[in-house]
Amino acid sequence: MFAQKLGAMSVSDASSPAPADSTAASIDTAIERAHRLLLRTQEPDGHWVGELEADSTISSEYLLFCHILDRVDREREAKIVAQQALPRERASGLLFGAEQLAQTCASFDGDPFSYGVSANRAMLDTVVRLCREQGIVRDARSVEQLFVPGLIDG
Repeated sequence: MFAQKLGAMSVSDASSPAPADSTAASIDTAIERAHRLLLRTQEPDGHWVGELEADSTISSEYLLFCHILDRVDREREAKIVAQQALPRERASGLLFGAEQLAQTCASFDGDPFSYGVSANRAMLDTVVRLCREQGIVRDARSVEQLFVPGLIDG
């Protein structure tokens, strides 16, 4: 059904005023190419698989969640950490990165990107509590139990 809907799409069929013929043809060609790509990459049961691009927040939350659920996979963790660290090891090409960071820090009272358990204690306690309340985890874990001994900063 989705393929039928995509197949029916055409700018030249739109009810709004049509753009110039060459523009309409270009758009129709782009739609057709996208349609073929979607059909070519669709899995047999109808879903698609693709890489999710995100900043380190999603990866960090995923790793924390694995610890909360006691489903720690050290090899997978190492790969995730390496994938997040690699871009920092290369020049990013951002010309004004340091200036933007300085402006962001100046906008906050204290460190806007706090690091460590102590600085994030309230947020971590809330995550653990909500996971228990929502039935995501069965047993009650303290924040201290989520981290390797010696990692907690006080």
